Amino acid sequence: MCNRFLFGALVIYMIKIITLALLVGLTPLAIDMYIPAMLAIATDFSTDLSVIQNSLTTYFLGLCLGQLIYGPASDALGRKPVLLIGLLLFLIASILSAIATNETSFLLARFLQAIGGGASIVIVHGIITDQFKGAEAVRIRSIIVLIMTIAPMVSPLIGGNLLMLFGWRSIFVFLAVYALLITCFAMCFLAETQHQRKRFNVAHLLESYQDLLSEKMIWAWLVGLALNGGVIFGFIAGSAYIYLDLLAIAPHQFGWYFSANIAVMFIAASINSQASIRYGVINVMRVGQVIQSIGLLLLIAVWYFNVIKIISLVPLFAFVFGLNIMINPNATSMMLEQYKRRAGTAAALLGAVRYSFAALFTMLIALGTANGMGLGSTIWAMAVGGIGSSVMVYSIMIKLPHLKVIE
Repeated sequence: MCNRFLFGALVIYMIKIITLALLVGLTPLAIDMYIPAMLAIATDFSTDLSVIQNSLTTYFLGLCLGQLIYGPASDALGRKPVLLIGLLLFLIASILSAIATNETSFLLARFLQAIGGGASIVIVHGIITDQFKGAEAVRIRSIIVLIMTIAPMVSPLIGGNLLMLFGWRSIFVFLAVYALLITCFAMCFLAETQHQRKRFNVAHLLESYQDLLSEKMIWAWLVGLALNGGVIFGFIAGSAYIYLDLLAIAPHQFGWYFSANIAVMFIAASINSQASIRYGVINVMRVGQVIQSIGLLLLIAVWYFNVIKIISLVPLFAFVFGLNIMINPNATSMMLEQYKRRAGTAAALLGAVRYSFAALFTMLIALGTANGMGLGSTIWAMAVGGIGSSVMVYSIMIKLPHLKVIE
C-alpha cells in the first residue's frame, strides 16, 4: 500500500514537472521554429530578411509588456487563471500569424502572440518559487530546462520540414495546436500555488513595481541578467543570416546545425543540476561564466581574422550558447530568492527588462544585417551580453556575500 502511494505521488510529481516543461517550451518553440522559414516569409511578403528579423524584436517587446502585467496579476489573482488567459491569447495570435497577408499584419500578430506567451514564463517562475527554494529551486529549473532541451532542438527541424511540406504558414498552425494542448494540460494537472490573494488594480500594479525597484541591488540584478540574454537572443536573431545566407545551409538542414547548440546545453544542464547541489550554485555559475567568456573571446578572434567557415563558427556558437544553462538558472534563482515575498512581480520585472534588452539586441543585429554586418553584429552582441553579465553578477556576489546561504 505504501509503495503504491509513493508511486502515485511520484507520478503526480513528474506530470507536474512535465506540464511546467511544456509551458516553458512555448517560448522557444515560438521563437525557434520559424527561423528556417525567415527567408521564405521575406520572399512571400516581398520584403528584406532584416524586416522579418524584426519580428523577433516585436516578439520580445510583446513578452516584455505581457510579463509586466502577468506578474502582479498572478500575485493578486492566482497563477492558474492568469496562465489560462495568456494561453488563449497565444492561441488566437498564432492563428492570426498563420493568415497574415503582409509584413505589417505578421509583425502585429507576433506581438500579440508574445503578450500571450509571456504568461507561461512568469507563471512557471512563480510556481517554482512558491513551492521550492535554494538549490532545490535551481535543480527543478535545471530539470525543466533539461526536459525542454528537446523543444529548441527539434523546433527548427520541425519548422524546416513543415516549410518544405506545407509552407511557412503551417508552422503557426502547429503553434496554435500546441497552445491548445498545453492549455488542457494546465487545466487538468496544475493546482493553484498562490493562496494569498490581493486586490488587483492599476494603482496596485504601479505600487508593486515601485516598491520592488526601491530594493537594494535590484537594478544590478536586472541589468546583469538582462545582459546575459544577449548570448541566447543574439545568436537566435543572427542565426538565420549566418547559417542560411552566409554559410549557405539549406533551410531543412538548419535544425541539425542548430541542434549542436542544444546538445551542449543538454550536457551543461545535466552537470548544472547535480553540481549545483554538490558544489554550490554560485561556484558552478562562476565556472560557467569563465569558460563562456573564453568562448566569446574566441568568437571575436574568428570574426576579426575572417575565419568564416562552418567548422570554426558552428562549434563555437554551440559552446557559448549551451554553457549559458550553467549561468542563467543559477543567477535567476539567486535573484528570486532575494525577493521571494513578491516572486511573481520580481519574475515579471526581470522578464520585462530581459526581453527589452533582447529586443534591443535583435534590433541592432537586424540593422547590422541590413548593412552587411550580420556576423559582426551578432558576435559582438553575444560578447557584450555574456561578458557584461558575468562582470555585473560577479560585482553583486562581492557586495552581497550573504547570498551563499541559499546553497
